[in-house]
Amino acid sequence: MEATYSDAVVNDQAFPGGSQHIAKFTISGMPEAGTSGEVPRVRVFLTQDSNGILRAQSALYMEEKIEKADEDVAMKDESKEGEAQADKSEATEGEAAKKEEDEQKKTGDEGEKEEPKKKKKKFKRVNLKVDAVYTGMPPRHIVVAQQSREANMAQVDRIIRETHDARNDLETFVYDFRDKLDRQLSQFAADEEKQNINDRLAKEEDWLYTEEADDAKKKIFVSKLDDLRALTKPIEQREVEANGRPNACNQLRTLTESYLTIVNGSDEKYAHLSVEDRDEVRNCCNSAQQWLSDQQEKQQILPLSADPVLLVGDISKRWSEVDNKCKPIVNKKKPEPVKEEEAKKTEGADSKTEETGDGDTKADGEAETSSKTDAEPEKTEGGEKSMDVDQE
Repeated sequence: MEATYSDAVVNDQAFPGGSQHIAKFTISGMPEAGTSGEVPRVRVFLTQDSNGILRAQSALYMEEKIEKADEDVAMKDESKEGEAQADKSEATEGEAAKKEEDEQKKTGDEGEKEEPKKKKKKFKRVNLKVDAVYTGMPPRHIVVAQQSREANMAQVDRIIRETHDARNDLETFVYDFRDKLDRQLSQFAADEEKQNINDRLAKEEDWLYTEEADDAKKKIFVSKLDDLRALTKPIEQREVEANGRPNACNQLRTLTESYLTIVNGSDEKYAHLSVEDRDEVRNCCNSAQQWLSDQQEKQQILPLSADPVLLVGDISKRWSEVDNKCKPIVNKKKPEPVKEEEAKKTEGADSKTEETGDGDTKADGEAETSSKTDAEPEKTEGGEKSMDVDQE
């Protein structure tokens, strides 16, 4: 399949000139004839990209599907025809006459019946290979080779650029750290340590301007830079610790004092804390303050050029330990107060119990009084009777 400009385009004055032929697309992989012997049906999908280049995206061959059921029906029809011939030879003349009558009736009915619907054919898609050759362009294998060469050149450029950057990083570190060592880091390094580092920096600086450095690979510059950073890291770490230590100590001391103020005070909000809870908070805070004081005394003895004893990381760790232990105790919830209705019910039950006790006591006293009153008349009557007897 070939693509060309039309005659109208070629004859137009705006046509830049050149060949009328655009490209040739070779499609392979399709059969010479279809399944039923027909001419193969091929579909080719063409597109034009943003650069105006015509491209053949893909090609398909529509192959007809043959169902197995149709083959089985054909085999059955052949076997039935053989059986029908045997039956016909054995049929009688009377049956033949009846069949003729039936056939006449059937022919009349078939004229009235509609013709059966034809089955739709089914197709499947088969992908085909498409090779394109454009006018004025080299073959595909040459294009692929040139693209691979271009990728290799880009890789070489990237390595050269990264090597150059690594060399600049090493040179920059040598100059910057030498300046820092004479100014802001001077008090954090001993004289002997300064001399050793300066000698090493001078050695690397001299090496940078040799032919060996010009031919060196990226990994050599990276290795030398890592060695220098490892050599100078203790000095930079001393500066970081010295600048961050005062703030870390103040934070730990503020935390412990805040918790001690709570447990030693008389705030109603924390009145529900037990004696054991308060003692536990006091012990934790006092232990942290004592540790901080001891470490600060040891640190004050050391010069700034020595490795520190009290680290900011250790202080932060101690702060977290104190906060994790004291915070749950201080934030413990108050016990819920007894409701007024329950208190009134309890008082009412107590008063009823007292009234019942008083009533029983009074009843016992009245019973004793009545028994005494009944006994006195009996004595009086007895006395009168005795007096009467004496008179007689």
